[in-house]
Amino acid sequence: MYHMTLLHWIVVVLFIVIFLILSLFALKEKRLKVAFLMIFASFVLVVLGTIFSLFTLDKYTKKAKLESIRYTNIPSNHSIRVRGVVKNIGNFDIGYCKLEVRVINMFSKKIQKGSMFAPRTSFKEMFNENSGKVKSNFVSKTFKITKNLASKERKKFLFSLTYPLHFQKPKLKYQLSCY
Repeated sequence: MYHMTLLHWIVVVLFIVIFLILSLFALKEKRLKVAFLMIFASFVLVVLGTIFSLFTLDKYTKKAKLESIRYTNIPSNHSIRVRGVVKNIGNFDIGYCKLEVRVINMFSKKIQKGSMFAPRTSFKEMFNENSGKVKSNFVSKTFKITKNLASKERKKFLFSLTYPLHFQKPKLKYQLSCY
């Protein structure tokens, strides 16, 4: 659920007042069609302004960071177990945080002497030799790691992510988003 702070409610009320003022100016128009078009245009502008303002407020009021994130590769079942702590570093409560995790296949071939400047491609690793189909070199998944995180509060999380069998050396990249 989307968590609105006092600042969010102030912005919503401000844009409602702006809409009412613009509607009053529009109703002074003698032609009814023009008045309705002005009200509709002001409604669209106010809705767009409200949405843009709420997203901007979210960016600056709902701040969190990952602390002590660790991951363990489990080659027997081709999965990675990720654990860590998320901390709310802002002054406002957070409704929920999600972590987008991307597992990337890092090729582990070593460069041989004299072949450093030879043109190399990774097409051989990308194609399945039997079917000729392209294999993906990354897997991306999003996890909801916490709900209702109060200001300055920390919460632990743990999840597991599987990756394809053809990955030789999986590497993690992640991005945290809070709302």
